[in-house]
Amino acid sequence: MNWITNVCLVALLFLFSGCTEETEGREKLEKGQAPQVKVDFHVAQSEVLPQLVSSPGTVRPFEHIDIYSEVNGILRKINFEEGILVSKGTVLVAIDSDLLLAEKQQIKVDLEFAQKDEERKKQLYESKAGTFEQWELASARTNSLEAQLKLIDTRIDKTLIRAPFSGKLGMRSISEGAYVTTATKISSLAQIDRLKIDFSIPQKFAGKVKVGQQFTIKIAGNSDTLTGEVYAIDPIIDAESRMLNIRGVCSGNGALFPGSFVQVTINLGNNPDGIMIPTSALVPVLNGQQIWKIENRQANPTLVEIGQRTANKIEILEGVQAGDTIITSGLLGMRKGMSVKVKK
Repeated sequence: MNWITNVCLVALLFLFSGCTEETEGREKLEKGQAPQVKVDFHVAQSEVLPQLVSSPGTVRPFEHIDIYSEVNGILRKINFEEGILVSKGTVLVAIDSDLLLAEKQQIKVDLEFAQKDEERKKQLYESKAGTFEQWELASARTNSLEAQLKLIDTRIDKTLIRAPFSGKLGMRSISEGAYVTTATKISSLAQIDRLKIDFSIPQKFAGKVKVGQQFTIKIAGNSDTLTGEVYAIDPIIDAESRMLNIRGVCSGNGALFPGSFVQVTINLGNNPDGIMIPTSALVPVLNGQQIWKIENRQANPTLVEIGQRTANKIEILEGVQAGDTIITSGLLGMRKGMSVKVKK
């Protein structure tokens, strides 16, 4: 029986010793005393960086209208081809004006008679054979007809629809002989020799952009880079997006089409304390971007705000200071508080 007792005591001793070692190992892991993980690193350094802000932009025509008639009537003549360039004042279409011309002729006849009647009443009044009231009524009749003649001339002029500015015509929506109303779209006209570029920048850069400032334009699917100029700045920052809306202008060279997507980059001066780190150090997370710093030989995650990118580096706007040691490898299995050792 003694040997059985001894065997049990030895087994219990080994079991207790194993549990103690496991507990000590877990405590070391929790305290960051686990075996160190070797990692590559980068020490952040400040440098002078141009503050290049990139933003998606939309191309718009400098001027654009849909063409409608101001009067109702039959469309008698279309004087343009679709898609051509026209000059300001060019007659584009003519609405039937026969009834207006006939009405004008009637008014001219009535006016001629009224002018003669006014002259007679004036002579009678001057010769004491008529009254001032008769002359005054005849004069009022003449003035009324002259006003009607000006009105009919205006209505006739509105039957000719002219281009309000120089530009390129779009597709026409009607044909000759159609009855048009003031709600009937005839075509469209866009000024494309100059173009507007609408884009936005974060509110923290609002005080650094000025009217007349230059920016570059990158066209999607095109290697060409164009230059534009800030044309107008919205006086109010958008309350929902916290972005400042900006409108620029550039020359239309045939490569840009209104409605196109472009990438706008504007230089807002130099940042003397800029920090760039390798892109391999950046880890996308649910609420933004994250890097891992080495602090007291332990890995510590830090959320950062990023700026411009190069081929292999990225600017850090917030979250990193000069002198910080940043982990650039082994990030997949990194945990907060994990013991790390830099590779030499």
